[in-house]
Amino acid sequence: MAFGPEGAATVKSASGLARAWFGVACDLHASPGMVRLRRAAGEYADVLFYRAIGWCKQYEHTGQIAGHWRDLADFVGWDGTPDDLRALFISCGLADGDRDLLYDWEAVNGWIIERAQRERRRAAKNRRKEAADEARKERIAAQRRKVAQSGRKEGRKEGLGGGTRTARVRYAYGIRNRKPERKGSK
Repeated sequence: MAFGPEGAATVKSASGLARAWFGVACDLHASPGMVRLRRAAGEYADVLFYRAIGWCKQYEHTGQIAGHWRDLADFVGWDGTPDDLRALFISCGLADGDRDLLYDWEAVNGWIIERAQRERRRAAKNRRKEAADEARKERIAAQRRKVAQSGRKEGRKEGLGGGTRTARVRYAYGIRNRKPERKGSK
């Protein structure tokens, strides 16, 4: 078991698939919204809402369900229309009618959003680094080609030993066969 942000754990199941955990307020079952949902949908209401939270964790990390009510209704096993599910969640206070955001999502599961943003920034940084590395490798390869070509063409003319690697490198970088000056000699 590996622990993630805010103590959330990821556990590998027997099938090898990772199961991610999500946060739920300890008193959610006693909240007025859940009490209203239980009255409207029966005892199945707890499972219905917890499945909705699980769907958001897996498919919509921001907790916003706008445009996804049909997918959510299929996922939780809702018998009615997706609009009925939306109206039920909003009337019970378990979804924000303006943003279609699940109840208390940002407070309890905000780390999911932050982690997704960090992951996007990390991936973009890695892409930039890889592009810079590729450009650097290309510059080095071009420089090496220049050294190799200059040794073959120019090295023999200059009398640099017919193109030894040292001679080619010296010529390409503008280093001539100079004898070091001795101190005190004129």
